[in-house]
Amino acid sequence: MEQDTTTQVNEASLPAPTSDTKIRIVSFNICGIRNVLQYHPWSEKKEFLHMFETMEADIICFQETKIQGKDLTKDMVVVPGFDSYFNLPKSKKGYSGVAVYTRTSKCRAIKAEEGLTGVLEMPRKKFQEVTSYRDSPDAIGGYDRSLSMSEALLLDSEGRSLVLDFGAFVLINVYCPAVSSDERANFRERFQEVLFNRVQTLVEVHEREVVVLGDFNIIRAKIDTADPSEIMRANNLESFQSTFSRALLNSVLRPSTTGFLADLCRKFHPGRKGMYTCWNQKLNARPGNYGSRIDYICTSKLLEEKCSHADIWADLMGSDHCPIYADFLFNSTDALVVNCEPPLICANRIFQPARTLKSMFETQKKSVSLTSEQKSATSGEVRSIQVISGDAERETQNKRPRLQSPTKSGTASRKSSAGSGQLKLTSFVSKARKDDPEEPDDFQIPSYLLAEYSSKPTPDSSDKWKKLFSKPEAPVCSGHGEPCTQRITKKSGINEGRAFWICSRPVGPGYATSTRPKDEVNKDYRCSYFKWATSKE
Repeated sequence: MEQDTTTQVNEASLPAPTSDTKIRIVSFNICGIRNVLQYHPWSEKKEFLHMFETMEADIICFQETKIQGKDLTKDMVVVPGFDSYFNLPKSKKGYSGVAVYTRTSKCRAIKAEEGLTGVLEMPRKKFQEVTSYRDSPDAIGGYDRSLSMSEALLLDSEGRSLVLDFGAFVLINVYCPAVSSDERANFRERFQEVLFNRVQTLVEVHEREVVVLGDFNIIRAKIDTADPSEIMRANNLESFQSTFSRALLNSVLRPSTTGFLADLCRKFHPGRKGMYTCWNQKLNARPGNYGSRIDYICTSKLLEEKCSHADIWADLMGSDHCPIYADFLFNSTDALVVNCEPPLICANRIFQPARTLKSMFETQKKSVSLTSEQKSATSGEVRSIQVISGDAERETQNKRPRLQSPTKSGTASRKSSAGSGQLKLTSFVSKARKDDPEEPDDFQIPSYLLAEYSSKPTPDSSDKWKKLFSKPEAPVCSGHGEPCTQRITKKSGINEGRAFWICSRPVGPGYATSTRPKDEVNKDYRCSYFKWATSKE
């Protein structure tokens, strides 16, 4: 698809980096770009600029945007002082998706690509030939050309990665697949292989500095999860490291002899326990910090040395993940670029100032005079009518007065009745008695009919209605004697949709499950109480 490139960057307004430029990079799985601003503290202003300034972020990487391109709004794309980039799924609409925002006063991408393989068609200027990212003169490099075209297109079809070149370094924002089936397990492993192969090629062959970050969906070690023994038991693992994904991740991270990346958060907090970035919301696991660390910021050697600090923000809400960040210090010799035009895939071009939606659909006002017949019909009132493109008329001042039909008898009485509220059944029957001369004067509404339509329910019926719509009383759990919480079965099967009661305490290390030995149960967390709330139909 051709894109208009008439937007010009005011280079004079972009200051060059100082001798020491601090860059804070943030990664955040937001689980839906339309929902993240509903949480504290972002809900105070519900603006992405407020979020970025609160975190003091210069490069912000989102995962799981969960939105289609047609649903992107200006406030999502155009954040004052930032360029934005999106990669959204080509097949599964409103699924996965990643985004990157960059503060233009600190650094600006000189190249940008959707996907890891480089086979996707890149945006082009008018009259340019169609080409892929990897075959373009602006290719970033490091591609695995041994992939078949069909496999490469499949891996990049779900909008899971963005690659940006900032001159001083290459940034790769990824949302790695999770395991949901055997087929998805193969897709996940292949995606991870292609990801780390490209990073290794960029680092070792092209000698580039690389930051790869995002939601890896991999728990690196036992220290990175609250309950490693339960994970091993549930997945029938003899060793915690005996999975393809964990073994691959640890092989590319130092101190492995084959490692070429550093795990920054773990580097600055080597023995810290409970440093988790994701919690199961269905289990209410966050209050008890019963989670795992699956979000990472990893860098090549030189960037590791430039990193002054890295950590997680466990107290910042927005999704089932928390943000993580790393601070870097660059000097004037590090080739950070600010005075350049952003790449063609920069999403700000969608809402470029020269062609805003407001200017495209701006209305033209014209005064239209009514005819003499219309004047007399409307008591001589003349109004201005706004003419919109498409010849549709909208009234701008007063509502158009309706033409009144000749007054009929009974009109005034009907208006007075309408003004007193909704008519009762008795008023209709009463009117029928007056209008029908054959209706006997001693006609009465049956008592059962009056009782059925009475506006004031009897005490017995009121109690029945209250009981019908009141919430059922919660039972108490056997482990703590506290009121339970009700949940709904969402798993497909014979019990789908049935309500059940469970202990209301959050899960935590050692919470009671059917597979855990009794001597491992921690009574401070959720007990194993369970009771169906509804009968099985």
